[in-house]
Amino acid sequence: MNMISMIEFKDWITIATSVSAATAAITAAVITSKAARKTSRDTISNLEQRRYIDAISIQRIDWINKLRDHFIAFNSAVQEINTLNIDTYHDNYLKALHEMNYIALLLNTTEVESKTLLGLMHNMTRELDERLDNVHSLKEYKQKIDGFALRITESQQIILKSEWKRVKEETRIGRELKEVEFSEIVRRITLDYARSK
Repeated sequence: MNMISMIEFKDWITIATSVSAATAAITAAVITSKAARKTSRDTISNLEQRRYIDAISIQRIDWINKLRDHFIAFNSAVQEINTLNIDTYHDNYLKALHEMNYIALLLNTTEVESKTLLGLMHNMTRELDERLDNVHSLKEYKQKIDGFALRITESQQIILKSEWKRVKEETRIGRELKEVEFSEIVRRITLDYARSK
């Protein structure tokens, strides 16, 4: 009698079930291994993206603080000029020009609010260049400079608030914002600022 005939039907079922279970176990192991590799790759990619955003955020925060410092220096020089102290006028005028040029290098001049700010600063420094002895009314001169200073400060605040919001949003979502997303932030902040006046 041959070996196959000696094995009973019940034994064949047991063998088939064992082979099926082994095949299922091997298949599950392969699928799990592939899934684990994919998850590992995704995790590494997410960590690399997170590290990139964290590095960008740190540099943006440093840049924002530097920009704020130069805004303050510009505003201080203009305030000193507007005291109408003839002895310090020239030095403060040069300081305002220096700060304006430095700020222009820090800003992205393709952004609308940056263009607005730089235009206001340029117009103000042009007004400041009208020496005090060429001005007919000191009160009118001071009012004109105060008006420029107010609009410049508003523009500076919109830029700083927008940049802080960008850092927060990029940190929250884990990627750099697209230009259109940042433009929307600036638009909302500008509207909020206009409503608060």
